[in-house]
Amino acid sequence: MMKPITGRILALAALNGLIGTLMAALGAHTLDPEIGAERISWFETGALIQLAMTPGFLAAVILGEHGKKRWAHNSALSLMLGVLAFSGSLYLLALQGPGGLGAFHLITPFGGLFLLLGWGLIAIGALRSSKGFHG
Repeated sequence: MMKPITGRILALAALNGLIGTLMAALGAHTLDPEIGAERISWFETGALIQLAMTPGFLAAVILGEHGKKRWAHNSALSLMLGVLAFSGSLYLLALQGPGGLGAFHLITPFGGLFLLLGWGLIAIGALRSSKGFHG
């Protein structure tokens, strides 16, 4: 039987993959080319990064199933915040244009930091669950 935290993270992984796929499809089929190549690129990058985080959520599930509940929770939370901030801000920038968000565009790099933190927590949690590491 799957642990409750890992079941929730697995659902989050699936939801992230679903929304990332939807955003990629929307970007490919509905964005007006007249908004410009740069803005389309921002949207595509948002979808790409969002989809690239799905394996991270799955890695957090594995951590949770190996008894590293805190590492699983914290890494999944960091990835989720990172996707919301990084990909979400890129989606909005692409749709609104660079001047349409005011200072909100500054959130994008913080989202990237949360993504990096999430992957780092997964790596540390995995090392700590290996033989010879405790915690």
